[in-house]
Amino acid sequence: FLLRSDKPQCQPSGYRILDTPARALSSQVDFDFPLCDNNLEEAWYKLEIHGIPAEIPTKCPLIGSCGTHAQIWMQPEGHPEFGEEKNGSACVAWEGVKRVCCLWQLPVHVTHCGGFLVYHLKKTEECSTAYCAKEGNNRLFSFIGYPLTQ
Repeated sequence: FLLRSDKPQCQPSGYRILDTPARALSSQVDFDFPLCDNNLEEAWYKLEIHGIPAEIPTKCPLIGSCGTHAQIWMQPEGHPEFGEEKNGSACVAWEGVKRVCCLWQLPVHVTHCGGFLVYHLKKTEECSTAYCAKEGNNRLFSFIGYPLTQ
């Protein structure tokens, strides 16, 4: 059985689902309609891609990925282990004269709920800036707090 944290933000009523396939790492920006999270309501979010749990990547995304011009990604130390909550930093990557992987930072609170992560996200101030998503990896699916091995 899959354990789930008893934290309120891990319960179905404690988070919103953000399932926007265009924000996937593999999704190229549509220059006519780039993603922008300037209307995102402040809340806890579970990221999904086509209904599959996803997470904010912990490496600088490629230029033009995630369906936007400025991709938001997490510093690796911001990702928690099972049952943990962490205050992390998200970076905004931008392509100007040269690629800048962390032009500025945003605070992001993260909770590991067992089979998925939830993020306390806020709207972005600029466009086209959006949170990036990648399919979750096996370390998220924990039984008795231990990650599955491949």
